Amino acid sequence: MINGKILFMIVKGKGHPDIHLKNVTNKIIVNVGLERKQGQTFVIVKDVICDFQPQDVFVHFDSLFDDNKELTESINKVVNTNWREFHSTLRDNIIGAFSQAILNLLRNVAEVLSYDEFYLN
Repeated sequence: MINGKILFMIVKGKGHPDIHLKNVTNKIIVNVGLERKQGQTFVIVKDVICDFQPQDVFVHFDSLFDDNKELTESINKVVNTNWREFHSTLRDNIIGAFSQAILNLLRNVAEVLSYDEFYLN
């Protein structure tokens, strides 16, 4: 009987990752307020909370292990076979990056488009 972990490898790559999330359920909550500036009302985006759950994930990393193609393909196969564990491990980081990107986008739009102009009568 064997009980334990097999791989404790440090993986570093210099290539481009290709990550596909399929059939994703998304939930985005945006916390906003209103502020009067220069006689107009603007939306102030305070916070964004995101959550998502894919039904499937496909990952392909390039140039891992000093361009050792066989080892790179083996790691890709292990990650794709065990994508749920891979996703679970990186989930918080992915959600954090996605939330920050959405927050920045919404704030940039809210700064230049007043609520009054956006919701004309």
